[in-house]
Amino acid sequence: MDGTFSELLRRAKDGDSAAFMEIHARYERGVQGVVRRRLGPALRRRCDTLDVTQSVFEDVLRDLGAFEDRGEEAFRHWLYMKAENKVRDSWRRVLQPGGGPREKRLETRDAAVAAGGPGPATEAGEADDRARLAVILATLPAAQRELLTLRDTEGLGFAAIAGRLGLPGADAARMRYARALLALRERWTKR
Repeated sequence: MDGTFSELLRRAKDGDSAAFMEIHARYERGVQGVVRRRLGPALRRRCDTLDVTQSVFEDVLRDLGAFEDRGEEAFRHWLYMKAENKVRDSWRRVLQPGGGPREKRLETRDAAVAAGGPGPATEAGEADDRARLAVILATLPAAQRELLTLRDTEGLGFAAIAGRLGLPGADAARMRYARALLALRERWTKR
């Protein structure tokens, strides 16, 4: 295990605000990227990416004492899973306001028009991000690309992915997905 990370984590667990701020600074961009990707354009019109990201770190601060230090990669996975869960909660709040029936899917063109749609600069930035993502995805190993496609494009759950790929179970698929996301993130931040 990385002694430097373990020491930083221990200090943060002990209530050292400087240590927590260092963790926040170290992982904020990654969490923000996960949140932004998972929110998608439709939900980003209703939820601010930075607010959701900050809420993830509030949850991390609250739950940090329960995290068992198994290294920086395990921490990063835990952090990104918290981000995924926070986005899922955001979708539920928007799609089921007050616990009522689901609204029509937000991804429809009518919803984008009704919401005013993104401006030209936002559309151009998203087009650039999509093009960059396609180039970076092409550099990943085929197995990681397939896993990301099954989860993010086809929307399959981890159990279904495990069945399709012949993995032992949902946990194995979840771990491989987390590794694929990490590889994608590393390539994204290097360019």
